[in-house]
Amino acid sequence: MILAYGEATGHAHEVVGVDNADAVPAMQLFQEPDGRRLLVVNRDAELRHEEHGKIALAPGGYEVIQQREYHPEAIRNVID
Repeated sequence: MILAYGEATGHAHEVVGVDNADAVPAMQLFQEPDGRRLLVVNRDAELRHEEHGKIALAPGGYEVIQQREYHPEAIRNVID
C-alpha cells in the first residue's frame, strides 16, 4: 500500500506486510470526512522508502500525516 509519492523524486512511502498470510489483510487505509487518514495495521508490517531503512510497524492504529515545512511565502507539504 502506497501512503505517499515523492513529488520531486518519484519515490514512494510504502507499507507492506512482513509475512505472506492472506487470510487477514495486513493493513487498511481509511480517510475520514475531515480529510484525516488512518492506517490500521492488522499484523506485523514495514514502512519502506528508497532513501532510508525499513521501519517496523506493530499491529495497531496510526494517523498518516504528511510533513509540512515553513517558508516565508507559505506553509507547504514537504517534497520528497
